[in-house]
Amino acid sequence: MTTETAMDVEENKENGTDKITSDMETMDVAENGANGIQETPEDDDAKYTDEDKPRRVVVKNIDFKATAEEIEGFFGNEKFLSIEHVSRKFTARGTWKEKKEGKPIKKRFNGVVIVTFEDKEAAEKFIEMEELTFKDRKIRKHSLTESEERREKFLEQKKAKIEATKKKKEEEKKAAQKKKKDEEAAQKKKGEETVNTKKNVNAKSTNPGDCIVVCRGFHMNADSLQEVMKYFYDNHEHVIDVNMEVLRDNYGYQKWDDKAFVTFMNKGAADRFISLAYVRFKGNKITRSSVSDFKETQGQGGKGKKNEKPGPGPGNKRKLQDDEKKPIELEKGSAIKIAGIVNKSTKIKDIRDKLRACDVKFHEVVYVNYESGDSEAQVRLKGAASEAVTELIKKLNNSNILMGDEIEASKLTGKPEKDLAEKAKEHLNKMPSKQEKTKMKNEAKKQRNLLENY
Repeated sequence: MTTETAMDVEENKENGTDKITSDMETMDVAENGANGIQETPEDDDAKYTDEDKPRRVVVKNIDFKATAEEIEGFFGNEKFLSIEHVSRKFTARGTWKEKKEGKPIKKRFNGVVIVTFEDKEAAEKFIEMEELTFKDRKIRKHSLTESEERREKFLEQKKAKIEATKKKKEEEKKAAQKKKKDEEAAQKKKGEETVNTKKNVNAKSTNPGDCIVVCRGFHMNADSLQEVMKYFYDNHEHVIDVNMEVLRDNYGYQKWDDKAFVTFMNKGAADRFISLAYVRFKGNKITRSSVSDFKETQGQGGKGKKNEKPGPGPGNKRKLQDDEKKPIELEKGSAIKIAGIVNKSTKIKDIRDKLRACDVKFHEVVYVNYESGDSEAQVRLKGAASEAVTELIKKLNNSNILMGDEIEASKLTGKPEKDLAEKAKEHLNKMPSKQEKTKMKNEAKKQRNLLENY
């Protein structure tokens, strides 16, 4: 739709009629394109200049389906005298189907005609005529100068409307961003307040397990318990009690226990003492931990457990003898069969490379049952490759060349699948463990060094 036509649509809406828009939407494109008006050299009015504008009139609201003969017949009427030239206006306009298919957009008559009279008086007389109709449509007439002025005014209003809409959207976007930012800030502040409240509540806890700090290192240089207590009372806040036991060795000599238990007024004071960068007593570094951390260390066989053999903790697994090793259990998976292998030079590595080319990862291939010269291979899969076995078979059949042979892949089910699973278990059980692999590598390295230095 041209700017001039859009301006006419706006005028029609103001007048309560929108017939031009209806005609544009329901216009038979095939009829208007093939059998309707075609643009001819006579429609070119480039020869007219600005000096000719006073005697030129723009006629609008002519039926889009009008034929060239009907337009010529209308303006050839005797009551329209002194007409020098009639120029019809065309617009490149196509249907959505033509645009989608990439067809060239044809120029079609847009219902506008510019009539050039022999003089200005004839043009003014034509404009003053009332109730002129073309095929039951009331036509509108404006001088070319007035039409251009109205067009410029319409473009200015349209530009102002677009800018106002754009400005409104930007303001709404900024308001939404500000609202979102304020909501996030409020939520963050609320979360911080909740955390601080919990911290304050926990900091005021007087539970003995929260208020006691276990210190190590005082036994190295302490001459008496009173000396240690004086050190705490003089250098640290909210200390209530200090307890350090005296032990006797096998010969009856006294010595201090390596642990000192310091009780603070509340959990906050104990946490502040633990979070200090360092604590020293007579040049010796003092380590600090909460009671819960101390118990956890003791439970893992840490320092403080005496005369006890450490059991198999989380990091100390009991080694199994060779005769009591558990048999390997296969993960749930699927199996496929690759048939059509003719090339005797085909190896398991070639089959694995083919699977990797079909987006199968190395660790997802559990076992490949194939020997040189066989016409088919069986593959046991696990993980993502097993779940998408149908898609894998489709990829293999689409790209079905292996070492020059045309292969065919299919899913393995029933007894053959069970036999393959047993073979995979047997293969995995025979594989050396990590320790055995390391031992073999070390022996090979020793043998190589021996040969190099011989």
